[in-house]
Amino acid sequence: MINNSTTSVKVKHTLEEQIQSNIETIKTDVILETKRNEELADRTTEQGKILINELKSSMNRSCNVLKEYKDLIECNIKDMEPKIDIDKNEVLSLVNDTHKVTLDACKNHEEFLKDRKVKASDTFEEISKKLQNQEMESCILNDKVVGQLQATVHEINKFFNQDIQRDIPTGSTPARKEFSYPRHFVETSPHERILQRFKESRKCVETTENDDDTYTNNDITIKEIANSIALSDSTLLSPLDNTFSASVLNNNSLPEHTNSCNSVDSHAENITQTLDISSISVQSHVQSESEIYMEDENQEK
Repeated sequence: MINNSTTSVKVKHTLEEQIQSNIETIKTDVILETKRNEELADRTTEQGKILINELKSSMNRSCNVLKEYKDLIECNIKDMEPKIDIDKNEVLSLVNDTHKVTLDACKNHEEFLKDRKVKASDTFEEISKKLQNQEMESCILNDKVVGQLQATVHEINKFFNQDIQRDIPTGSTPARKEFSYPRHFVETSPHERILQRFKESRKCVETTENDDDTYTNNDITIKEIANSIALSDSTLLSPLDNTFSASVLNNNSLPEHTNSCNSVDSHAENITQTLDISSISVQSHVQSESEIYMEDENQEK
């Protein structure tokens, strides 16, 4: 029993000692941690003060920079406002000048178009007048040529109906000959010789025609009749074409064109008569040349 109590007392004392030692260790730990916390708080406070001071200084610097930037912007705005006004005025003046130049160009173009229109109308009227004058001249020339052809036909008819009937035979008319033509191919003379004989015969015919011309001024040869017929053909064709083109351009001249065409149709028969007479004369002339050529061939054989 006593042993148990002593052991319990010993255990109690050991527990108290352990508790006391634990309390002491806890106390020392708390004191140390507190000191550490105080030191940490002090350092944090100091760092906070430093950061606050740095923040204040940076804010002051930023404010100063912003103030300087604001002042600089205001100065630049003050400097740029007159330049902007000057540029604005220049742009407006250029726009006004461009608008004015465009309007002037449009007006000049309109005036130019009006002038060209007036000139074109005047030119058209002048051309129409010239075509009318040419139509009248062509009609006059047509009537003149038709009259000359009628006079020529009258003189030819007079020559065949009156002058030939009063011719007195001289007895020198050659007798009628019978010609025999070859029925087989025979070698002819060289072409140069044939052409030379033909040219000589043409010269003889032309000299005879010239003699007929010198015989009397009132007589008309076959060559003049052919030339007058060719001239009448060309003059009859060209006035018709000119008259037709002028009548297309000017509808008022259509009746005149119809009358001119009717006048040409009315004289067509006289022209055909003249052509028939000239063809007969040419045939007789060709026949005479063929007879001369055949005689030369027979002589060469």
